[in-house]
Amino acid sequence: MNKEKIVIFDIDYTLFDSKNYRDNLVRKIGEEIKYKDLKAFEKIGEDVYMELRKSVIYFDPKLYAKSLSNYLNIDLDENLIEAISLSEKIIDQSVYEEALEAIEALKNKNFKIGIFSTGLETIQRAKISKFEKHLEEEHIHIIKDKKEFLPKLIEKYKNHDLYMVDDLLEILYSAVIMDKSVHTIWIKRGRFAKESDTKLFTPDVTVSNLTEAVEFIKNS
Repeated sequence: MNKEKIVIFDIDYTLFDSKNYRDNLVRKIGEEIKYKDLKAFEKIGEDVYMELRKSVIYFDPKLYAKSLSNYLNIDLDENLIEAISLSEKIIDQSVYEEALEAIEALKNKNFKIGIFSTGLETIQRAKISKFEKHLEEEHIHIIKDKKEFLPKLIEKYKNHDLYMVDDLLEILYSAVIMDKSVHTIWIKRGRFAKESDTKLFTPDVTVSNLTEAVEFIKNS
């Protein structure tokens, strides 16, 4: 009997350009608070973000607002920062241009589509809102720790023909250790793009965009 096919996508740097999002977010915050030097503010915003990432593994707009407030010694409105972070315009500008077409192409071939991502629920849900009609709730996994949740994911889809698309080589490697039948697609872009295949593991395919990923999935 043929197994049901499912493709599980990561969000950040897979479906969504997180660096572009962050740049647009910081610029908009600078405009809203009327910061006198927007270029300087963009540098501050990035530095504060990178410092925050040392203690928090995903973006939280309210924590980011607090960190910015402390750095600038001003009282930023956390609700304003959160509203900007969920702005439909800013979100839409950062969805990779081929993402929706890629998902639609797989749906047309009767693949199930899933999500496997760390992050704040509200932010990550906003990032995939363009694809919502192609998703089923039971296949959306937005969690705090990917490696911790991965065994549950592998168990859930043990009777499926499972494809995983991720920019994190470590996650793909961990998935294959748990189940050698998992198809691994490493999308090599974003902040982990400079990583190299390990001597112990090479993904089934390495791609630079989702169009290439879809071609591999459809032909495998």
